[in-house]
Amino acid sequence: MGTVDVLVGVGGTAIGGVLGHVLALRQQSLMWRREDRRRLQRREHAERIDFGVEVRFVGVHGEDWLVELAAMLDNKGQVQHATNHLTFELRWVYPDDPLVAGSADIGGQVFIPHVLATGSWLPQHGLRP
Repeated sequence: MGTVDVLVGVGGTAIGGVLGHVLALRQQSLMWRREDRRRLQRREHAERIDFGVEVRFVGVHGEDWLVELAAMLDNKGQVQHATNHLTFELRWVYPDDPLVAGSADIGGQVFIPHVLATGSWLPQHGLRP
């Protein structure tokens, strides 16, 4: 085996190694881009809070209605969401109040004019993250 054969073997191995490394880096870069696009499409970088409120009519006590208010928050995303401010207003209408559409700031929903109670869904010491 001659010197030329050794040089060709070593050179071919080196070129193959460099070419393989470049192709592997390119493949890794393409895979990272696909993964980034997938995360953006699934909005994995954003909070996805599913929020619901229920009013349950428990019963009547004298001339008053007993109601239970319940709020459900479910974080469907992969990003943690901490909150320390979550309030409510319980509104009502008298039988002789007209039902009218509200302004744009409440989305045109029926305007309920009387506030019966306000409060916070959170305990006074807040939620721990």
